[in-house]
Amino acid sequence: MPAAAAAVGQLGAGVPWTVALLTKALADPVHDVRKQAVVGLEKMGPDAAPATKAIARLLRGKEIYLRVFAADALTVIGPGARAALPDLKALAARGWKDLENSPEYEAKQLPDAVARAIESIEVKPPKKGTRKR
Repeated sequence: MPAAAAAVGQLGAGVPWTVALLTKALADPVHDVRKQAVVGLEKMGPDAAPATKAIARLLRGKEIYLRVFAADALTVIGPGARAALPDLKALAARGWKDLENSPEYEAKQLPDAVARAIESIEVKPPKKGTRKR
């Protein structure tokens, strides 16, 4: 099944049903299926915005590596992932004390991944008629 989720992710957003199928796979009981699904959605970038709420649910899971993958996917989705802001901000506000003694490599990556996601989602488009110099 993980290979199937990875294969669907390779199809990309050009195939209409891929976002829906990968969104469903985010709730699979097998960790690797959830991982492959979130990675596939991340590769789709802003086209994966319909999966935002399901991706945000991974932020509440106990698997730290899936929380990092979820934050990375939300970063790539950008402003279209605005529905995930409450979950991201709640995670950041809670602090990182529970990660201090974690043996998982990703525990050190999670705070920065969450900060990047929040920043990416909160980006405001430039005002009309103004140019960057």
